[in-house]
Amino acid sequence: MFIDYPGIMQDIVLELNIFRWLHVLAMAWWLGGEWGVFHASTNVANSNLNIDERKRALAVGFQIDILPRSMILVLPLLGIHMAALHGISPITGYGLMISWIFFLSWIGLVLSAFYFKGTAMGWKLTMIDERIRYVVIPLFIIIGIIGVTTRSFPSLTIFGEGAILFEMKETSMWFALKVLLFGLLLCIGLALRIIMRRWVIGFQRLAKEGSTPEVESYFAGPLAIGRKLAYIYWMGIATVAFFGVTKIIV
Repeated sequence: MFIDYPGIMQDIVLELNIFRWLHVLAMAWWLGGEWGVFHASTNVANSNLNIDERKRALAVGFQIDILPRSMILVLPLLGIHMAALHGISPITGYGLMISWIFFLSWIGLVLSAFYFKGTAMGWKLTMIDERIRYVVIPLFIIIGIIGVTTRSFPSLTIFGEGAILFEMKETSMWFALKVLLFGLLLCIGLALRIIMRRWVIGFQRLAKEGSTPEVESYFAGPLAIGRKLAYIYWMGIATVAFFGVTKIIV
């Protein structure tokens, strides 16, 4: 499956710089979007506001969240491509093509779930998206741990006659750390999504029962946890970006 990747442009340096630029943009949109969701969430849990104002805050949060929710999938796609250009990834050739198809399809799923939000179809697509994360997250973490501990990644080569060769391909420590940290960041992102879903349940009870300490616990408790996770999230994003830019640990 995996063969040497020569790049799609004759000038490999130019191709790498273009993808690096796209990677920086995706990182900025991811971080900026998370900052917007963080501040919109404040009014969701503000019991001094009426339910309509709080619902508007939640709607704004969901509108902003589609940007980081999409960029968090764009980033690994661009990262895998750049790693192939650096020669430190086992995913090259047809494997790289499969990665593009997989991640673009996944991004399409996320955008479709957003388009159909509030409907049965939207909920179904959201659940499919979430189940994919339950598979991808452990994969990133396991591969990241293997990379950090062995400085290599597992690779499969499929030959024309059907033979399969399993081997470990040498990688760089900075890239292995990025893979591991990104998997952990995906865990936090999934937790924040679950928190936002709990708010939806809170609004259902708020509409029926009004503001009570029990109902408000659906908002205040998750918000307190979410804020702590958000700070860790941002530090993790900054750390991943640091390793990617400086490549300080080879």
